[in-house]
Amino acid sequence: MNSRGRRMRGVFHTLVFYSLWVVVGVAFTLVFFPPLYLLSRLVPGAVRPFRVFTRHFYGVIIRALEVTGAIRLGEMKGVERLHRGGAAVVVANHRTLLDVLILMWQLPHASCLLKPLKKAPDGQSRNTMPDFWKPFIMAPFSLLGYVPMPPSWNDRDALKQTFDRCIALLRAGRPVVIFPEGTRSPDGRLLPFRDFPFHLAKAAGVPLVPVLIHTDTRFMPQGTVGIDAARRCTYRLMVLPDILLGPRLRSADLLVEARMRIQKAVGEYDLEYGYLDE
Repeated sequence: MNSRGRRMRGVFHTLVFYSLWVVVGVAFTLVFFPPLYLLSRLVPGAVRPFRVFTRHFYGVIIRALEVTGAIRLGEMKGVERLHRGGAAVVVANHRTLLDVLILMWQLPHASCLLKPLKKAPDGQSRNTMPDFWKPFIMAPFSLLGYVPMPPSWNDRDALKQTFDRCIALLRAGRPVVIFPEGTRSPDGRLLPFRDFPFHLAKAAGVPLVPVLIHTDTRFMPQGTVGIDAARRCTYRLMVLPDILLGPRLRSADLLVEARMRIQKAVGEYDLEYGYLDE
């Protein structure tokens, strides 16, 4: 495919992706959010059908990109263990923007950690959520109980608040999805892991579920918000065995074990299916 054809294809797929967010996000924010928010204050369980709807909406986005030729879903091993739901900390590698949608699509009533909403004033800022997304997603995300990370790792009070919110979600029986790399990989290689999810699993006493999400080409990596892939991207997913907590197992041990398992799986899948970083 020549460069002009690739650009046109990328623009089309990007419009498909974002138009779904805009239409549903605006409709929800303007029409459904106010009454549902008020009802949820009186009857907390009223939000459960909205979580079910959102999970299926993520599936619609994935299927739309599949139908239009942007992506293809390959084998998905062990996803029946995600379908069981329940309290767990789910950790996965993070190559693309779609990783979170694919995982949340498979997990009933899940929550997740979001990017920081604003930059830190102390110069220790991390990648933040783009401003143009916020009008379409922040109202529904707040109702769904998604938790934004604080702008700086140095803000211990803010980190404690985030940690406590995640603990409350787990104690309510909800799985929490966290990408321990903290951001998307720019080249497909596994980045260093942050220790936050492993402290969380240890403190809550819930299983740690490592997941491999494999792609065979560079697709919406770190630093991009549009689709400009060299070819149709195939997604494959494998749920690795749960890491069960033991009395002598420290959070650092959980980090090492989870990273080792995911790193091994990434290497095996790259060897078998390839990875094009262009």
